[in-house]
Amino acid sequence: LAYSPTGSGKTVIRLGYGWYYGQTELMDLINDSLSNPPSAQWPTFLGNPGVPNLNYNGDRSIDPNNYLKNVTFGALATLTEQFVQPYIQQWNASISQVLANDYVFEATYFGTKSTHVEASYDLNWAPPAATPVVDRVPFPKWGRVFGFVWDGNARYQSLQLSGKKQYSNGLNFRASYTYATSYANNGARLASGTIGLIQDPSTRRVTEDGPSSDDIRHRLSIDYLYDIPFARAFGNPTGFAGKFLEGWR
Repeated sequence: LAYSPTGSGKTVIRLGYGWYYGQTELMDLINDSLSNPPSAQWPTFLGNPGVPNLNYNGDRSIDPNNYLKNVTFGALATLTEQFVQPYIQQWNASISQVLANDYVFEATYFGTKSTHVEASYDLNWAPPAATPVVDRVPFPKWGRVFGFVWDGNARYQSLQLSGKKQYSNGLNFRASYTYATSYANNGARLASGTIGLIQDPSTRRVTEDGPSSDDIRHRLSIDYLYDIPFARAFGNPTGFAGKFLEGWR
């Protein structure tokens, strides 16, 4: 939506809102079929800190024929509990003002909210305690069990200020400043394109909320274009010299 309260077009108020859907990660299905038994097995051997007992072939004290009876498998990837459609909401409000025909100033409020961001955590976890962890995890024969959920959320808000001089007399420039905050929770705090890893599955909704990896509070950008007056400096020559001296920026 756009509205000019004065009718001259020099002052314009704009409002916008959008709702966008993402796609579930079908790569999870493909990855799980390739990284889980029988396609792949990731055994884990526990070393003795007092007496070294591991080499490139595993535990030297165990008969290779009995490895599968004594090892803990290192990793298992599971399917997501429920495929949920992720979506993003965006909204903005701005006001722009033209001054002296060549100058434009604009102030914008811009915000987004991402819902159902994919995250991963270890299903084979146990809270801290003094007893051996192997006695407390739900799947003691496995190491990490990767689980995927779609309950991460992210939010972004910014104030954007800009001033621009339209091209005239061989010069134009633009200066922009943005103050922004980017927060996320529940494993959604990594940069876009990377699945977040939930650190504490027991309290992730309470404790795992904070600035995301792309939280940049202040950003200043300045760009300009200037026509270098070589031709004028040399008396505006004609012919080949004039063509050569024109158009330098």
